[in-house]
Amino acid sequence: MSHKPKSNKPYCRLTLITPAMAAGFLDEANTHNRSPKSRQIDILAGEIRAGRWRPVPYQGIGFAANGTLLDGQNRLFAIVRADRPAEMYVWFNCDAKDQEVTDRGVQRSTVDILNLRGDMGRVSTNEMAALRAMVAGLDAPRYSLSPHDEGLLLKRYRDGVRFALEHLHHKMRGVSSSTTMAVVARAYYSVDRDALARFCDVLMNGSGARGDEIIRALWVFLVQKPGNTREIRQERYGKTERSLRAWLDGEKLARLYAATTELFPLPGEKKANGKHRAAAGG
Repeated sequence: MSHKPKSNKPYCRLTLITPAMAAGFLDEANTHNRSPKSRQIDILAGEIRAGRWRPVPYQGIGFAANGTLLDGQNRLFAIVRADRPAEMYVWFNCDAKDQEVTDRGVQRSTVDILNLRGDMGRVSTNEMAALRAMVAGLDAPRYSLSPHDEGLLLKRYRDGVRFALEHLHHKMRGVSSSTTMAVVARAYYSVDRDALARFCDVLMNGSGARGDEIIRALWVFLVQKPGNTREIRQERYGKTERSLRAWLDGEKLARLYAATTELFPLPGEKKANGKHRAAAGG
């Protein structure tokens, strides 16, 4: 299908775009666009492979009168990456100035989508933040999951996430962060929950009885180590895990140091390349 307009007026056509067509559009017409978003392309490609792609009239492909691609490059890249065709609405003969105001609105977040879907009750941003940190685990990688897959993970691990939010509910910088909640949410599935609640209580108060020194040391570290870089999140996560494991085991530590391997694997968690990863399906 040619991307050259056959009319001098804008018009739209629902089209099955094959990987070869998408590659052709990108090679010939993608001359004036922003940088592709690799993570977004991964998500869209995953939806296409899973058969969950839906053509939406106002989120398709747009070409200017001279054939230049104005909108939809990430969708086209996703078709190429998925190596499967997908139906999309294709607009022709658009005004080139339309590109300046395209995608200027507020994108729906995963929380927005899950709440609009309505089958999980009210989902909070704090739940999603804790879930993402829990899934990322010790290595805190950047990962690409669709709202569908994140919804499946939240259904599977929501009890642990809610336990963490309930017991680390005070807004204390560093201490009640999503990173700390992630460790508690993971541990929920493998340790005594009364003991886990006690750990959270001591951590939130910064003081405890004899034998709670390692939790107090963690409290001092978390309070004194603000910031949200990947390195800081990893250190907070690793030291929270090490502190919890030592406290549960009655282990005395001369100093608090970060765990280097995942101490609280999730049920059903897959292990790839020596690293634990939570699976959405199954």
